[in-house]
Amino acid sequence: MDLLVLGWSPLAVKLVPALWFASENQSEITVLSQVNHVFVVKHNKQFNSDSQRLALSLQVEFSVYGAVV
Repeated sequence: MDLLVLGWSPLAVKLVPALWFASENQSEITVLSQVNHVFVVKHNKQFNSDSQRLALSLQVEFSVYGAVV
């Protein structure tokens, strides 16, 4: 599962790492900024379940910024 972020904002910068921890099955996240820079971040499975639960709660707020999961 990949996450494509349309647009760029300070909130997106803060939430993308949190969303990245949401799924242990997620292999990578691609973030596309308004100037078409692409950032690929590899998933690290060493984060604990508390971070994963926090990330899932942040997904709802993040969706208003144009995230496509």
